Amino acid sequence: MSVIVASSLTQRFGSEVGLDGVDLDVDAGEHVAVLGDNGAGKTTLLRILATAARPTSGRIEIFGLNATIERQRLRAVIGFVAHAPGLYPALSAAENLEFYCTLQGVDRGRVAEVLELVGLAELAGRPADKLSRGAQQRLAIGRA
Repeated sequence: MSVIVASSLTQRFGSEVGLDGVDLDVDAGEHVAVLGDNGAGKTTLLRILATAARPTSGRIEIFGLNATIERQRLRAVIGFVAHAPGLYPALSAAENLEFYCTLQGVDRGRVAEVLELVGLAELAGRPADKLSRGAQQRLAIGRA
């Protein structure tokens, strides 16, 4: 069963083409690696798949939903961690998760569980900018 189906995805940035007619079909349980040179469109494709960007043209369905129309609904079940973790540096690890729970409509009671899951329970009160790069990435994964 396909969980992601993309057809003819194109993304333009002015006169520049970021993606040009990408087709993708990913089945449940399948692992996919996105490889390419700098500027090949890897991040653009991933941002579209995470509903963080809309394609200029083409169609994408995730879990059978049109990702362009059902962006908000899909964001409740899709997580995305980019190279930069996107954390609020002055907020603690727990406060960062609580903030994003509020934004995404997720039960804030899950924060302790998530911190434990990503191995940061002992660092819950530490400001994000005082965490190691690896711990920041784990916190971002927990947020996703």
